[in-house]
Amino acid sequence: MARRLQAISLTLMIIVLLVGCEFKQQESPPTQIIVVPTNTLGPVVSFTPKFTATLIPTVTLIPSITPTPSITPPPPTETPAPTLTPTPAISGSVNFTSPTANLRAGPGQNFQVLRALRSGTSVIVLGLNDAKDWYNVRLEDGTEGWLSAALVTVPNASTVAILTTAILTQRAQTAVALVSGGTAAGTGEAVIGTPIAPGSKPRNAVLAYCDNTGNGEPRKTLPNGSSVIIYWSWFAKTPEQLSDHIEQAEYEVKVDGQPLSNWRNFKSDVVKSSRDGNYYVYWYVPIGSPQPGEHTVDYKVTWKQQITDGFKTFGPGGEEVENTGSCVFTIK
Repeated sequence: MARRLQAISLTLMIIVLLVGCEFKQQESPPTQIIVVPTNTLGPVVSFTPKFTATLIPTVTLIPSITPTPSITPPPPTETPAPTLTPTPAISGSVNFTSPTANLRAGPGQNFQVLRALRSGTSVIVLGLNDAKDWYNVRLEDGTEGWLSAALVTVPNASTVAILTTAILTQRAQTAVALVSGGTAAGTGEAVIGTPIAPGSKPRNAVLAYCDNTGNGEPRKTLPNGSSVIIYWSWFAKTPEQLSDHIEQAEYEVKVDGQPLSNWRNFKSDVVKSSRDGNYYVYWYVPIGSPQPGEHTVDYKVTWKQQITDGFKTFGPGGEEVENTGSCVFTIK
């Protein structure tokens, strides 16, 4: 009996030990599940895609802007300019005893006077007429016209080209300083030909007193190469009063200090305004093509004798002894 009991006890102990081992085996796995490899996910290399930002180098495509050098090709379009270089090769100067010499629109005394030149004025000689008694010349400001050969000294006169009748006619009609009645298509600028219609305001015409308050126009900016015209006007109630002004008025108009001594040659016809019924006269004086920059016009008119415009008196002993103004225009 005792042995039996011992056998039973031993059997029970074995069972208890086996059950204990099995319990430990069931609990141990969860401890391994704690494999907190989730922390190892921290470095998740999947974040490395941030380096995809390195694609920013695609901005290096900006070099495609380097084609800007294509802007360099335009210079060839300016190469034709050298065709003008031959003219400076022949130079001369005005040489005479009288105070001034008249630069005319054509080869002859019957052509309009464009400008009065002083002795010693330098000119570029462009050619001679068939009779070889008139030089076609260009002044420093770009104005072209004609001077009697007797008034010009040309060291190498034998090299001056003789111009054909056709060329002479063309130059007489297209003299840079000659005023015109029309406008170049699409430009609004006065072109060469007939006198400008009284009251016209071409884009290349600058009012001599544009800066006067309430009596002028806005300052103008004109492109380089423009043939500029300085203009002004006067009006009166009657044609007789306007005629008196034309006869007695002395205009002193200067551009950058240089007087426009030939202003009398550029007077328009007298016209009656349909707006106010007064009579008007205009002067349109060409000055050639000024250099780039600002240019100042100084305007002044006085009278040899007292006159009236029908509103007040002007000149010696009159209500207004002189009339002045100014204007600044720019060439770009």
